Formats: sequence, structure tokens, C-alpha cells
Amino acid sequence: MKPTDSHDVEFVGLYVIPGEGPVAALQDRTGTHLFDKEGLQHRIFNRRKSGHGTDAEEQALARINQHQNNGVR
Repeated sequence: MKPTDSHDVEFVGLYVIPGEGPVAALQDRTGTHLFDKEGLQHRIFNRRKSGHGTDAEEQALARINQHQNNGVR
């Protein structure tokens, strides 16, 4: 599914970058963007503050947390 407007965001994958750890890929109408855990937390905070949905960001953050809790780096 391709996002159709600026508020639609889709979680498209979790990647492990050597030396950086897990990063999440989120896709919106402008392209695919990579976020680490801190970046996702910041994005969730800002989107909630501005009244936008955060489902994809929360899904991505949960996957990063799950990955880190499993001890995989």
C-alpha cells in the first residue's frame, strides 16, 4: 500500500546497520525515511502534539524495542 496523503505513513521494515543498531523505515508520500529509536520517539511526540496519527511510528518503535529486548544488535 502506498500512502496517499501527507498524513499517511507506513512502516516498511526494520534494518540493522552495523555500528548504528536497528533503524526503522517509514514511507510517506515524499519517500522512505530511516529512524533510530530516539528519532521515532521524537517523531511520535511531535506528531501527537500536532494532532497527527502515530500508528506506523508506534509499530516501528515496538519492533525496535522487541529487537533490542531479544539481545540482537
